[in-house]
Amino acid sequence: KNRSHDKIGISTKKGEPKTMEIHERLRATREDRDITQEQAAQAAGCSRRQYIRHEQGIQEMTISKLKALCLYYHVSADYILGLPGTWTGHGRLDSRDILEAPDI
Repeated sequence: KNRSHDKIGISTKKGEPKTMEIHERLRATREDRDITQEQAAQAAGCSRRQYIRHEQGIQEMTISKLKALCLYYHVSADYILGLPGTWTGHGRLDSRDILEAPDI
């Protein structure tokens, strides 16, 4: 499956571009907050098995689940989607940190 529309570019500490997919950002956000997959699944209103499929990029997440997780994590959907200038819960991303935004 071509997932190029799910990829975003961010700057690494070394200044080299790193591509992060939506499901990777979803996982990173959960791990940054020390949340288990079970807790995230409950917040999203799905089973742990289904949540794992979302986090692995096997199954796309519905908007309602994305919204529930954004509220739970206190981040914007734009942040999870990797759009420039979005709220991270720790501050705003600088648009210079985004190397390429997904085609919408």
